Amino acid sequence: MSPLADAARQGFLLVPAGWVGELHPSPLRMWIFLLGGAMEFAASDGERRHLSAGSALLLEDTTGRGHCSKVVGAGNATLAVVQLPDVSA
Repeated sequence: MSPLADAARQGFLLVPAGWVGELHPSPLRMWIFLLGGAMEFAASDGERRHLSAGSALLLEDTTGRGHCSKVVGAGNATLAVVQLPDVSA
């Protein structure tokens, strides 16, 4: 088991099938846990990550051009989101 880390807030997000987001920096440092469906995240440097149910992704691109994301496949995507504390505080 990894050491437990502090978390600031948490929540759940349902992203509808076919949703495509624009390029943006992450509004905050957060873990994304995909509970159902599938998504693709593309960083501004061209790196792509495909997430399926059970996948996790740490979003730390709070500056710069950021990333874009989209729901792939026929179903909705269900995510658990955990905001990390501000490291500059």
